[in-house]
Amino acid sequence: MREVYPGIHQRWYFDRGGLRYDYVVMPGADASQIELRVEGADWVRAEGDKLGLGTRFGAVEQAGLYVYQGKERIAAQWVVEGSEVIPKPPICFSIVQPGEK
Repeated sequence: MREVYPGIHQRWYFDRGGLRYDYVVMPGADASQIELRVEGADWVRAEGDKLGLGTRFGAVEQAGLYVYQGKERIAAQWVVEGSEVIPKPPICFSIVQPGEK
């Protein structure tokens, strides 16, 4: 794991043949710092816990956004900034398209 934001670590691993990643948010850290920058996609869509990307090879969907506080699962969803407005639950993860920030 490596620290990618103050108090937030990122872990990459393979699961069932696919690349996965986790963010580990330490007590007192601000989870709203987490952003995923997408470059090279024709389009980006967020719908709840699903993230869709349009590429020259076709559409790619990442499903299953799981967020836990201790052992309790809490609500979370992806939010695309600048192209969609989605009501924010307790935790949101921002997708920032190149040139928007």
